[in-house]
Amino acid sequence: MTPTAITTDRWCGLDVVRLQIGGAQVTVSHWGAHVLSWIPTDGIERLYLSPKNPGDGVTPIRGGIPVIFPQWADQGPRTRHGFARRVLWQMTEQKQDPAFVFATWRLTPDALPASYRDEIPSGWWAEVTVMLSPDRLDVELAVGNDGSTPLSFTGGLHTYLATPELELSQLSGLYGLTYQDANAQWQAVKETAPELVVDRAVNRVYPAPTRALLWKSGKVATGIDQAGFANLVVWNPGEHHNLADLPADGFRRFLCVEAAQLTAPITLDPRAEWAGRQSLVALPSL
Repeated sequence: MTPTAITTDRWCGLDVVRLQIGGAQVTVSHWGAHVLSWIPTDGIERLYLSPKNPGDGVTPIRGGIPVIFPQWADQGPRTRHGFARRVLWQMTEQKQDPAFVFATWRLTPDALPASYRDEIPSGWWAEVTVMLSPDRLDVELAVGNDGSTPLSFTGGLHTYLATPELELSQLSGLYGLTYQDANAQWQAVKETAPELVVDRAVNRVYPAPTRALLWKSGKVATGIDQAGFANLVVWNPGEHHNLADLPADGFRRFLCVEAAQLTAPITLDPRAEWAGRQSLVALPSL
């Protein structure tokens, strides 16, 4: 039987939970229901986390897997990238099984500061479920509408994939898709690269791929799949970024491959629910 464990810890002054199975582990902060680290059984960290995070319980965390809800970026009048990553979530469920271990975090309107409550109609709830197996991580964002009026939102999982050197890494599986280039006035461009190599600032919105992607970083390979989200975003700020919480050369250490609902908001009628998931799979060394 594979040993499992769920333990508590602290990171940068924030309370975190660590899920473990065999030699694999994932660390999640209650602040933002934010995955900070995923280390599968090969012992190699798959997520980038900025060393300049203040961990002050106010500033969103840079790196890992930020949860975006109820608005993607500045695509609307609400808080940029949503309030979900700026508040404490409540861990409501956990389970250990011989094949997996998981925990669920929940956010409801009464947990929000007053400054955020007018951004979205009351009666909603959101849940993040993190499930770990020895070589796989599944993160699901679910939203429900228990109110009396329709609920519309965008959002996603803003995953930072780690790499020792960005320009020597490749993302494959996007060939032939038409993306919108946010760095070129949202121009529509057909992807012609069988393997995408990022050597400059990039911000592209693709339709959700119909097959899994492959992220290769040196000899480390990670499969990426998603369900429920209409889009996939590839983002890196490039060397001329002015992000205070990212080292000057930090852009070289990650590529964001994000499961997103951006181009068309989700609208839930009363008593309706929605869920989207991203799955990361640690593959054998290349």
